Amino acid sequence: SYTETIGINAPSIGMILFDGVDITGTPYSLQRTEQGDADKVISKPFDLSGITPEKANTLYLSFFWQLGGRGELPDENDELILEFLTKDGTWSTAWSQNGGVLLDRNKFTEVVIAVAPSFQHSNFQFRFFTKGRLSGPFDSWLIDYVFLNTGRTSTDFNFRDRSLTRRNNL
Repeated sequence: SYTETIGINAPSIGMILFDGVDITGTPYSLQRTEQGDADKVISKPFDLSGITPEKANTLYLSFFWQLGGRGELPDENDELILEFLTKDGTWSTAWSQNGGVLLDRNKFTEVVIAVAPSFQHSNFQFRFFTKGRLSGPFDSWLIDYVFLNTGRTSTDFNFRDRSLTRRNNL
C-alpha cells in the first residue's frame, strides 16, 4: 500500500509499504503464524527491445529500501525480493534482502541493479514482493524512488531526476 508516514527519513514523499495485509487492510491469512508470499507490486510492461547494443549494458534499475521504519521489523527469515520477467514469461530473481535486528531500520539503502541484455525484450516487467507473516501488518518493508534508465553504471547513485522530499508548509 501507499504511505507517507511509515518510512523514516525517506528519499521522497510517498513510499510503497509491504506487509501482511492487502490494500484494504485485510490480512492475507487468518492463521496467526502463517508465513508465505505477502504483498506484491508489478510494474507495467516496458518495451526494451529497441535499446541499441551500445546502450544495452548501461540499463539499470535502482531503488531505495528500508526494513521496518515505523512499522514492525522483519525477522531474519522474512525477505524482500526483486524479480525480472524473462522473455519466455517466467520470473527470475534479480535481488533479495533478508530482515533481522542487525539491520538499521532508520536508514533507506539504495540498490542499483543491472538489467542484462537478456531481459531487454518487448514485454519487460519487474516486481517486488515480500515473504513473511500473512496475518496482519507485520514484517514491514518500504520501497521508494524506483528509477529505470540507460546511460548508467553500477556505481551511479546520482541522477538528474528530482522529487519532493517534504510537504510545503504554506
